[in-house]
Amino acid sequence: MKNRVNTQFSFQSSALLLGLVLLLSSCSKITLPRVEWEEGKKDPSVPIRVKLVLDSSVQQAAFSYTDACGSPKAFQVGTQLSHMLLEDSQKVFQEVVDEEAQKLGNFVDAVLQYTVLEKRYDLNIPRLESDAEYPAKASLRIRALLKDERTGKDLYAETFEGHGSWKVSTDEEGKECEPIGVGIPIDEAIEGISDQLVDTLRESGRLQLAAQQLVAQRQHAPAGLAQPTYSKGGLSMPLPGGNPIPPIPTSPRSVQPVSSPSVLFRSKLVDANRNLVLEGGEAVKLLLEIHNVSDSTIPSAYVELRGTPVLVEAFSRVVSIPVPLGKLKTGEKRTAEIRGRLPQVRKNTSGELIVGIILSEGLPPGNHSILAEIAPFQASRKMKK
Repeated sequence: MKNRVNTQFSFQSSALLLGLVLLLSSCSKITLPRVEWEEGKKDPSVPIRVKLVLDSSVQQAAFSYTDACGSPKAFQVGTQLSHMLLEDSQKVFQEVVDEEAQKLGNFVDAVLQYTVLEKRYDLNIPRLESDAEYPAKASLRIRALLKDERTGKDLYAETFEGHGSWKVSTDEEGKECEPIGVGIPIDEAIEGISDQLVDTLRESGRLQLAAQQLVAQRQHAPAGLAQPTYSKGGLSMPLPGGNPIPPIPTSPRSVQPVSSPSVLFRSKLVDANRNLVLEGGEAVKLLLEIHNVSDSTIPSAYVELRGTPVLVEAFSRVVSIPVPLGKLKTGEKRTAEIRGRLPQVRKNTSGELIVGIILSEGLPPGNHSILAEIAPFQASRKMKK
């Protein structure tokens, strides 16, 4: 009996293997679904409630391309992208609500906004042919921005990029204008962003600092304001008297709110030839002086740079942003010089560099806005003559 069972099992396995071989030999391409192995579901690591805002660039996202007959087409991904960003955000933040939920009175700490910065689909089909293959590439850039719900201040920003490639094909008879497999590189680009978004946000020290500041503001809100209640652990829960239970401290330590900024700072942007025009390829320096005016040591501080992309890129090409300043003792003054080099530019324009200081403890100061003229290198040289 046992031998008969084994013989039957071997026969079925052989038949299955033979069928698979025949299937593989009859197909020119086979797309396998992506398989993910998870060690276990992770609890959200950022202990705040956020309102999710997906602007029109996300909800109406579409990749434009030209089919095999030369007609313009659009591959819609708005719904797919929206679902992905919602699910990934729920893996990072304690709770994610939409605008309708907030209108019903649900408390939120911050606004989480996603914006599509760039989407591109490269596909060139010179003419309609039978059973031909053509390389296709998709790229996608998305920005995540966290804002203080109460003040509208930007707290954290991160940009994610995804790329995908595939060889699309025409049908065997060469009659259909729509290529086969257009969506495959687009799916790869979206999955590439999803793969990095959760881990990047969960592990970001800047995001944790911003969340701790929001939690501290909520816990020390004036008496009489409603205290939010959460269904999940990790946040302070209101007591009958209105006083919250302090949360378990995490590293870095919780921010203690103060009535005035804990540091003051000055900043100056200097170009190499000091003509007050930033030229393409020119070296630049950001000079800073930071003064800890609080009555306690600040364990760590960082310089954050935002603003016109070409100006931010000038520094991010040389140093990692935010730039660490280290520990600031009470009364200490610290000077810093951040070097950068402007990328090549094609036309005259104006730019803005927004300089901010991130603190692990205490109240950060306001931002500095530095305005500058930007010009191509050759154009700037002609002006000097």
